[in-house]
Amino acid sequence: MGKIRVKLRKQKKTKPNIRLNLDLLTSDTELCQKYNLKVKNKFEAFEEIEEVEELWQQLKISITEAAEEEIPTKERKTKQKWMTEDILNLVDKRRKAKGEQEEYESIHREVRRKCQEAKEAWLNEKCREIDKFQRQAPNTMYRNVEELMGKKKASSAGCLKAKN
Repeated sequence: MGKIRVKLRKQKKTKPNIRLNLDLLTSDTELCQKYNLKVKNKFEAFEEIEEVEELWQQLKISITEAAEEEIPTKERKTKQKWMTEDILNLVDKRRKAKGEQEEYESIHREVRRKCQEAKEAWLNEKCREIDKFQRQAPNTMYRNVEELMGKKKASSAGCLKAKN
């Protein structure tokens, strides 16, 4: 008989990426100047470092810190149009409560209930818009119906051949 030692794999907890609104650097000159000044000030402190690797690490840290301090973050985009900021905050709260089963389940139930309510309200609003545009603007009505039903997929059945 042989002995087998088994180790469970450790789960890595990753923090969500903070998406910075880098487009503002090109459009907002005041923000760009503040950011450049902050990076320059942080980089001037590293002039006496002569090792390339250490200089690179310090440069990278100074750029990211200056960006996090000066550049605002992008707003979260949702895949579903009916998702609200309240639901997204609850989802974040649920993600943080993964270790505590009871709290996670209660938050999960609340998220599902709010999602159902928000989706129902969004669908009712879309249906009201479709009814409103039925006589006035048929093009807008059909656009709303397409948005509601989703894109149509072409059937991939191919051509049929007769046996005879």
